[in-house]
Amino acid sequence: MDQLPQQADALIYQLYAGLDADRRPAEPRAATALGGTRVSYDDEKLVIERPWFDTAPVFIAVADGRVRLARRWSALAPFTAVDLNYVQDYLRYQTPFTRRTFCSGVGLLRNGERWIIAGKENLLVTTLPSPPEPSDQSLLAILEREIVAAGPDAVFHLSSGLDSSLLAIVARRLHATVRAATFRTRGRGASQELDIVQALAEQFRIELDIYDLTEIDLWKEGINLIEALPYPIAHPSHLVRYLLDRRLARRGVETIVTGRGPDELLAGYEVHGPKFKSLDAYERRITCTSEMWIEKLFQSPRRSESRVERAGLVENGELSLTTRLRHDLHAIFEAWNMIDMELARCLEVSYVNPFLARDAAVLMFSRPDSDKLFNGYSKYYLRRNFAEWYPDYVLRNPKMGLTIDIREYLGRESVASLVRRLYDESSFGQRFLRREAILTLVEDTLSGRTNYGWQIWSLYLCQVMYAQLFND
Repeated sequence: MDQLPQQADALIYQLYAGLDADRRPAEPRAATALGGTRVSYDDEKLVIERPWFDTAPVFIAVADGRVRLARRWSALAPFTAVDLNYVQDYLRYQTPFTRRTFCSGVGLLRNGERWIIAGKENLLVTTLPSPPEPSDQSLLAILEREIVAAGPDAVFHLSSGLDSSLLAIVARRLHATVRAATFRTRGRGASQELDIVQALAEQFRIELDIYDLTEIDLWKEGINLIEALPYPIAHPSHLVRYLLDRRLARRGVETIVTGRGPDELLAGYEVHGPKFKSLDAYERRITCTSEMWIEKLFQSPRRSESRVERAGLVENGELSLTTRLRHDLHAIFEAWNMIDMELARCLEVSYVNPFLARDAAVLMFSRPDSDKLFNGYSKYYLRRNFAEWYPDYVLRNPKMGLTIDIREYLGRESVASLVRRLYDESSFGQRFLRREAILTLVEDTLSGRTNYGWQIWSLYLCQVMYAQLFND
């Protein structure tokens, strides 16, 4: 196997089956353009290993005896067809537990995975051993190191959650001034936390900017987002991250500090609670589009591969907390890795995620379950170790997070205009969807009977990307 020159932001490897021993590489060589991921040779096999908690996405395409690797999905174009398995699982779960991507033939090498490739039909994917034991360094020392490295001019995302508020408080102890940013939206979302965020900023003398996102053109911003990523799938939280960070970049901000990490490492989501140990309960909680709707919406509904893979994680009749956390590292975490990577490139900013420094991630993930969930409290490790740092109103607050309710921005739309956008004038819609189901989905949402705003938004993004890839 020989590594070919880097082309179009991709590393390309030729697979040679049955090479004579004297023609094989004498020593393994590592790929240096893929973050922490290592590529090596083992006899006739190509071995690719992406470490746990690695935040640099790695996409892979295997065809015609070649393996192409890239940190950007678009670097592996040209694409041949939409992968409906991925699209449908995305609608089911928002951030699906899958190695698939929007287009067939291109996969995602998830953190903590080892891929062994000897040919197109000879592929073995396994999981790396658990991360190493943590060092004796304290989490506070690691966070301080990362915040200092970010510099005094960095801007902190600030919500009412334990993660971003702790980083801002620590930064205030290190720097004379600290700048933070949040936003205002319509309806359910970040606006419901503004009073707590403002109280926190006032108490610790943090310079807080609140950006108004109550008036946005969803359709125009959808096109902008596709151009920024470029990738067709985005959670509402990804949209507002883009809108907020674009504002910051336009004001000259170069470094943005986020609170990413503890939700996936210290059990910060509701679904990590003990009542979601059973596979059925877990499935019900993470499903946002029912199987009934998948069958109604798509001309060719597909079986959920995410569900099949998830069923294979059950041990002794349940999903352990560690298993559910690893699941999120292969789903939610990977979606954010892609978003951070592309927004950093597009907006020309640097993201600093102090909790995701490798030693911090290893430390948090290695904690016992009692440090993650205790007496009904999530992220107990933070609550216990920083109890004197957090104001009571932060500890008591049920976090909403930096997100947005898409339906609140559809008020000026009619049923006819949305059906026209999602089907009548959509090549993606006419190729893959059913008009009568789109009509019902839109009617139910605009009438207030249900809230399928996110599904409407996702199908629109698929149309935008599909038009760019296959129509132009």
